[in-house]
Amino acid sequence: MALKRLTIEGYGVAEWNKIAAPFTAKMESQLPLDPNVFKANDSDTSGIFCEVGQFLALDKTNMVATVPTTATDTDYLPIGYNFSSEVLYDERKRGLKNFKQTCEDFLPNIGIPEVSDVITINAVLYDDTEFVAASPKTAEDVFIEALEGVATTPLYGILTNASNGFLVITDTVTNNLGRIVYKVVEKTSMPDGSTGIKLQAVKA
Repeated sequence: MALKRLTIEGYGVAEWNKIAAPFTAKMESQLPLDPNVFKANDSDTSGIFCEVGQFLALDKTNMVATVPTTATDTDYLPIGYNFSSEVLYDERKRGLKNFKQTCEDFLPNIGIPEVSDVITINAVLYDDTEFVAASPKTAEDVFIEALEGVATTPLYGILTNASNGFLVITDTVTNNLGRIVYKVVEKTSMPDGSTGIKLQAVKA
């Protein structure tokens, strides 16, 4: 599997079209990011940034929010999506696409998905051995065309051991962490003009 990230400018942006978490109180906002996974600060050269729309495993025993893996699945850790409010302090970098989180920032707000939730995100992955480049089309061109054809050929979003908490868009649901499955509703656009993917939770 060769996972590629959908090309966007900046970091993940999300629209929470219809989510149950704020009304059911199935949320977590007291877990720091896992320092073994996420960057300590903006200048840290190791680890990854945490982004809006990324999924996190809730490890209350070790008091961290970490990326879902087969190990967190074996430990039956619940998984939720990062829907932190974008707070931008640098006036030179305005816009939601510039928001990301490190271990020294505010703790993430994490919502537990429910069946029928609808979200629109742009931080997703695809497998270039599934969406194969065919000159002159790149693998991403083929992926975009597949998104445009979901009315006839369904696609799904799942979490895998190698996806760092980002949904992998695929036509085959296997080895999905947390038993979570989103179905692609349509290809759309985000407020910044980037490609967006609207998804509905069908298993959570």
